[in-house]
Amino acid sequence: SSWFGAQADWRGAQFPLLKNKAPNEHSVVFITNDSKPDFLRDYPDVDKPTIEIISNPLHRYKKMLLIVGKDTADLKTAVTGLAFGHKLMTGRTASIEAINQLPLREAYDAPRWLRGDRPVHFDELIDYPKQLQAQGLNNGPVKLNVRLAPDLFTWREKGIPITLQYRNTPESSMLDSRLNMLINQEFISGFLLSKNDSLLSKTKTIMPLIGNTDTTKNAEDFSLNGINLAIRNELNFDFRFGVLKKGECSVVPAGGEYGVIDGNSNIDVSGFHHYIALPDLNVFANSGFPFTKYADLHQTLVILDDNPTPKAITLLLNLTGRFGAITGYPGHRLEIQSVSDDNSNYDDKDIMIITAANTAVSDIDENAPTSKLLKNNHRIIKQAFYNGAYDADTTEDVQVSLVSSGDLAVIAGFQSPFDSERSIVSLTASTNKAYTLLDTAFNESQWLSQIKGSAAVITSQGVSSVKADDTYFVGYVPVYTLIWFHLSDHPFWLAFLSILTLLLISFIIWRLLQALTYKRLAEGDK
Repeated sequence: SSWFGAQADWRGAQFPLLKNKAPNEHSVVFITNDSKPDFLRDYPDVDKPTIEIISNPLHRYKKMLLIVGKDTADLKTAVTGLAFGHKLMTGRTASIEAINQLPLREAYDAPRWLRGDRPVHFDELIDYPKQLQAQGLNNGPVKLNVRLAPDLFTWREKGIPITLQYRNTPESSMLDSRLNMLINQEFISGFLLSKNDSLLSKTKTIMPLIGNTDTTKNAEDFSLNGINLAIRNELNFDFRFGVLKKGECSVVPAGGEYGVIDGNSNIDVSGFHHYIALPDLNVFANSGFPFTKYADLHQTLVILDDNPTPKAITLLLNLTGRFGAITGYPGHRLEIQSVSDDNSNYDDKDIMIITAANTAVSDIDENAPTSKLLKNNHRIIKQAFYNGAYDADTTEDVQVSLVSSGDLAVIAGFQSPFDSERSIVSLTASTNKAYTLLDTAFNESQWLSQIKGSAAVITSQGVSSVKADDTYFVGYVPVYTLIWFHLSDHPFWLAFLSILTLLLISFIIWRLLQALTYKRLAEGDK
């Protein structure tokens, strides 16, 4: 699903699930030798992971992509082979002989995220040739899509630095032109295009004009403000060739106006640290963070009910498809377990919980780590209903009303009780049908924008977000920056700490000077 999501990109992808039912549309079917759907009962056994495309036996004009293996381990091998080897596959059938060990992805290295180790040139961000070129008086803007790590620490920064280089055809006296830059349709800055008629005699064809570094070329260094780190941002560079009308007989120039954003222009986020306040469901909903921090999801664990319904699994597939669209990489290392599994190693995992509201903690060993997770989850859900004012000692239990209140879902985020640098996001549905509400919330832009804070309650009427748990921080910044950042809202303590620091430095200097004085006096006595 994450691989299909990466292919679909902004178009989106949905993965409705059927169990042992013949689909009436294009579909993906998973088969093992011991587990075949009734409509493919006669499909031959295989001895190695196999990928095959066939016509639907019940709907001849629909295709099936078969993922086949001897067992479930073979299915995983077949899926991984498809995701990373599909360019080598030809014909109707392909078998996976072997897969070399795939390296673990590094943090923040998702293909669709802006690299953080060096400046990224614009020609690395284009989707097709001539994307950086605009032509004609009524041209459209040059567009670039940029997705940044959502936890970039931009406090007290002027913005994200961009070095912009551009070229344009030499301008006549009849033109008064400019280059405007917008981010997400909001104006950022603008530049007047230079006029240099002498270049006309030097340029004979269009190719030297585009490639010649001596043409009208300018460079601007500025900081990019107004970026929402959680979403995919659209940069617009709008060349506007304006006509200056002189007299009643003026005519529009014959054409040939070009503007080009040079591919060597760059965006540089290599000087930024990563530090963010959580829980923030807006960041999760729009960028999949913190799970997408590693594009292959190798530090993500999903916990499902022991017998998840098809709608619950559909929600999981749709979410991982969304993660793939965000990162551009298949999350093939995602781990999944059920609530009854005894996994004591939660220290190095960000955890996503997808369960029904009536999943009972009492059915799980009280000493099991999963019990601790579910208790925290239920606490956050109750706080969401009481708008953050829930107290376990004085507030009556709302578990019954939660189960019987019809179609209702809750998204909640909180700090992992096992590792202060890890996060947990839970998606809880009051009924089986309520899982559809969660899908709708992530796919409807009006609902998506309302998912924020530490908990979001979703009904058929919309989304209501509340702050239901304490804020915590993950990431790293230098100690001196950390101190100033956390004390910036407390001027008294900041002033007190500054005075204390000055006194400490003064005391150290005084002691050093005193030691030097004693040394000189001792040498004088000798």
